Amino acid sequence: MPILLIAIILGIVEGVTEFLPVSSTGHLILATELLGFDAEKWAAFNVIIQLGAILAIVVLYWRTFWAVLEGMFRRNAMSWRFVRNVLIGFMPSAILGFLLINKIELLLGNSYVVAVALILGGIAILVIERMVKETPIVGVAEMPLKTVVGVGLIQCLAMIPGVSRSGATIMGGLSLGVERRTAAEFSFFLAIPTMVGATTLELVKRHADGRCERGRLRCGRRRFHRQLHRRNRRREGLRSLHFAARLRAICLVSHRRGHGGARLADDALSLSACCSVLH
Repeated sequence: MPILLIAIILGIVEGVTEFLPVSSTGHLILATELLGFDAEKWAAFNVIIQLGAILAIVVLYWRTFWAVLEGMFRRNAMSWRFVRNVLIGFMPSAILGFLLINKIELLLGNSYVVAVALILGGIAILVIERMVKETPIVGVAEMPLKTVVGVGLIQCLAMIPGVSRSGATIMGGLSLGVERRTAAEFSFFLAIPTMVGATTLELVKRHADGRCERGRLRCGRRRFHRQLHRRNRRREGLRSLHFAARLRAICLVSHRRGHGGARLADDALSLSACCSVLH
């Protein structure tokens, strides 16, 4: 199957599942497996592709972002609280993602983890929907810091492939008393720094891994040339010794026949030994 077609299919899966309370990353991993490819090799693509969905949020809420930006220049307290809440909610996942990136990447290729997480996540949504009691926290800027930190910590569960980031943050917000619309909008706004950070970290890591791989290849080439040089030196030394042995034998035969070749043999042997050292 052409790579371009695979990318289009995965892009459609990402676009459909990103803003639903189901794991887009989990569905991307399963889709990759169903297409017959190793999900681990597509792990970076499955993370970076989600940046496109974030651009959709920016387009959809551009008026909100513009109003917040204007309010920040005017020193509006509500605008600054909006930015503060989004950044604080982002910090737990930023810290844990940086510390656990290698372990997270090991899970990104595991379809069994995805399947279990999707089932448990669906059950959790059903239970929380029945038990939750909303309180009138309306507006992202109105959310208290304790609630913001709580939602940010709950978002960290989405580092497990198959756990929906939007589902976890929305259900977490509802559990902490946030009004449904505000919980959904905070989840969308929180996705922007989270996915930008995840994409940046993935790109930096891939670039570093690429540099290490190139370094290993260069070291391997140098090691190969050194070994080849040593092998050539040993071959030249063996040739010199072989030549000296043959010459010694010829000279000994000549000496026995009375031609006085012993001194010539000693000189030849000394010369060959010097040649082997020089090589």
